[in-house]
Amino acid sequence: MTIGIVGFGELGAAVAERLRRQEHGVTVFNRTLEKPQKAGHETVNTPLELLQRSSSLILIALKDTATVNAVFSGREGLLSGDLEDRIIVDLTTHEPDEARQLHARVERADGRYLEAPVSGTAEKALSGELELWASGRFQDFEAARPILELLAWPCVHAGAPGEASRFKAHHEAALADRAP
Repeated sequence: MTIGIVGFGELGAAVAERLRRQEHGVTVFNRTLEKPQKAGHETVNTPLELLQRSSSLILIALKDTATVNAVFSGREGLLSGDLEDRIIVDLTTHEPDEARQLHARVERADGRYLEAPVSGTAEKALSGELELWASGRFQDFEAARPILELLAWPCVHAGAPGEASRFKAHHEAALADRAP
């Protein structure tokens, strides 16, 4: 199975490497292609090309909502292609309202979207020990779960769009309260 990955920062690079170690093919879209190419990954020039070359799962690991929206938009954005039988799993952390808007955008384009913010470091991603909460349709979560569980444990379905982002924010606030 070839999995599409959008973003090759610390998290995206670690996720790509983890999946390769688990014997999954990975194709990467990143603004600059040098880093993923040096790491030995197949790359593409546009989000649309990634959609055309990937299997049913595309993981997004970007810094913020504006960057995710940019990857979705335009003539060669993810939402310009055929999203039938594709699940977009967005590992980016969003505000709950932003996550609900992204979910609606993908749904209007006949796609399937899971907001799935993670907690943990690149090192944790390499070892499959991120924490992950996913919101969206349960059947989409179940379809993506075998890949998500390679990256994270626990891997929890948190309910309706926006809930995973809300849950992650509460989780991190609780951790900060316990810090010395």
